[in-house]
Amino acid sequence: MIVFLCGFSGAGKTYLLKNLKQSTTDTNWCFFDLDEEIEKQNGVPIWQIVNESGISHFRKLETLQLKKVLKETVSNNCLVALGGGTLDLNFELIENTAEAKLVWLDISFERCFARISGDNLRPLVILGKEKLEQLYVQRCANYQKADLILSKSQIENVKKLNQLIDLLK
Repeated sequence: MIVFLCGFSGAGKTYLLKNLKQSTTDTNWCFFDLDEEIEKQNGVPIWQIVNESGISHFRKLETLQLKKVLKETVSNNCLVALGGGTLDLNFELIENTAEAKLVWLDISFERCFARISGDNLRPLVILGKEKLEQLYVQRCANYQKADLILSKSQIENVKKLNQLIDLLK
């Protein structure tokens, strides 16, 4: 099974991934943060890729990295934190992946914005609150197609990987 965590920037995908990784001793699971994998592969932070090469170039790198992660996880159980906009271009790729489950961290725009608004290393912050909120609403169309939608309180109650897996059954 491949479990993909999705949600807007600041929803807590990386945070949850790291906590669930620390909570398990099951060596049959692998863990990937797509943004971290892109940074490792390219040797520079995402903000620098976006600033120097543009968002469309970053999206191409993101798609390539997602395909690489999918190849590496074919026969493994894996938890993958997606970038906030990964589903914009890759929803069908994930939807057509055997044994894939999509989990939306359904955090309000206001909460996400509060978490990211002062972070100049997040490229989208420069768009401003109004444009970000429009983007949030637009992306929710794909997020809502998730196999499992977790509210803030549900996310806080998922302390172990097996709890998340049980919710997906």
